[in-house]
Amino acid sequence: MTVNAGMGLEIKVAAYFQSYGYYVKRGVSVTSGVDNSDATDVDVVAVNFTPTDAEERVIVDCKDRERPKPYERILWVSGLKKYASANRAVFSAPRIPLHAREFAMRGGVEILDSPTIDERIESKKYIDYGYGAASHSLTVELERKWSSVRSQNRELKSSYTDMLSTVIHGNPVTNLNRIISYAISVYNIKPSNSDIAWLKRHICLEGASLFALMLARIASETRILRSTDREDNIRKKLTYGEINPNVIERIFRIAGLGDDPIAAPDYSTNIIEIINEYTGSSTMNLVPFNTDLYIFGHCLLKTGGISEDPAYQIAFPAIEKDAKSIISAYCYATKIPLDYILRRES
Repeated sequence: MTVNAGMGLEIKVAAYFQSYGYYVKRGVSVTSGVDNSDATDVDVVAVNFTPTDAEERVIVDCKDRERPKPYERILWVSGLKKYASANRAVFSAPRIPLHAREFAMRGGVEILDSPTIDERIESKKYIDYGYGAASHSLTVELERKWSSVRSQNRELKSSYTDMLSTVIHGNPVTNLNRIISYAISVYNIKPSNSDIAWLKRHICLEGASLFALMLARIASETRILRSTDREDNIRKKLTYGEINPNVIERIFRIAGLGDDPIAAPDYSTNIIEIINEYTGSSTMNLVPFNTDLYIFGHCLLKTGGISEDPAYQIAFPAIEKDAKSIISAYCYATKIPLDYILRRES
């Protein structure tokens, strides 16, 4: 089984951004309305954090066609940039004419053509090392397994889609709760065949990766707060979600239930400790990338050859330390056994 041309370009674009140290996901749903119905999706989302923990978010629209209708796609990705709270919007196609490049420049959209991508990933030999969203072999495996189960387990597909949407939607603390809830639900599914069992574990691995991204976002958004204010802010959001905690507490007082009748989730303290540990450190900006790399480039070996790269082997102890710290917190929150996530798959 092979991927179609459009998906092949997406994988190359993902590899391109991975080679620059971005955390990358593909096929991220853009949801609309209270029912979270799937409106469309973003082909590639790439996230990076500066040394000061400020987030850079890039969305990429990929069209691998002879005539990709560049004006239409440039306008589309330009509008989506604001909706996805992105800093950069990129249009990628095999060849892009000069007049379309000028049009994109006026609209604040960057252009990424195949020669530019190929020069980067071939010079770095990165097409051989791509993992996760940039792995051709993993993409083929996912497509095959989703095709084989079809509508047998809609909960799996729905959880996977909704989980990925947290890359561009929602408050990171609320999203952390959502990811934990999805992971618990998926882990407790009793698989009826080996393909569902494989997909179940893949979604749980994806949850750990997204968990790391949300922690980095929380650290970025709360880094200017005093530690006591940060802890109070995170604990209340983990408990009450998007609802203003002051309003909730006032209602409880009026009802005679006291100031804080709802207990925070049992994993709150663990999450706060990790965020306090990393906030202001020189490595928090690397945690999402390192965790994703460890999960999909080490635990899931079939997704690429990066584990054979000498540079990766030198950096591996630091990558493993960051990843295991995050994965341990994720497993504590979801009650998923640690060895279920960490076991290596050939």
